[in-house]
Amino acid sequence: MTGVSMEWWAHCKKYLCFSPREKKQLIISAVVFGFILSFRMWGGDSFNATSGMINWLLVSFVVLFAMFLNFFIQKVFAIKKGFLLHFFWWFPGILIGVFLTIISFGIIPFLFPGTVYLEHLKGLRLGHFRYGTNTKDLAEVSVAGVIANVAVALLFSFIYLATNSEWVFIFVKVNFAYAFFSMLPIPTISGLKLREGATPGFNIFFFSRRLYIFIFFSLTAFSLLIYYGITVLNSFWSLILALFLGLIGLLIFVKIFGTR
Repeated sequence: MTGVSMEWWAHCKKYLCFSPREKKQLIISAVVFGFILSFRMWGGDSFNATSGMINWLLVSFVVLFAMFLNFFIQKVFAIKKGFLLHFFWWFPGILIGVFLTIISFGIIPFLFPGTVYLEHLKGLRLGHFRYGTNTKDLAEVSVAGVIANVAVALLFSFIYLATNSEWVFIFVKVNFAYAFFSMLPIPTISGLKLREGATPGFNIFFFSRRLYIFIFFSLTAFSLLIYYGITVLNSFWSLILALFLGLIGLLIFVKIFGTR
């Protein structure tokens, strides 16, 4: 490991953690989102409470995994930039998701992924260009979590083709869904005022509209290609192609990001 990597690792060991508040909000959010995504999984032709409860519990676990992964990776990259990242839910957004799910009978699921806030660590920011918090740092940290969810979805796509397991497929769908909703540019609102903190997508959009459009449509196309590859083509080669195209898109993104 290089000196920079060792320093990053040392800072992660010191600062990387989830507060009790964050753990509580992540778990409650995952349970509610699990209900939203499993709303149409309470039996087939007839209602089955036992089957529905089991599906709700299992989907909630998958959602919790996707959320934890997303914010864990963001926290790691935030520390590299000299910040502590804090996760906050926006409870009205969660209630909106439940409302839309109920009135649409689960046809229109909506997940409000929560917001992120960067706490400036003075000691870790020494020597950095633009000493304070800036939109580029916010955008770069936000992108890391979305890419993590997409990468996990790709990994589980290979596992799904090998096992044809329905629950592995749910891992794929939930991680793609969470990445998609994370990319929606939604601020948090209190009354008629914007509150501090926003979705990862809002941070990227606020930094660069063109970059946001490129990332959003690239991830959407990548997700659809993988989904089509495992549900219609049922081919490992389609996933290899998706991986290859995804890496090209990632290189283009890094090149664009690095010049801004």
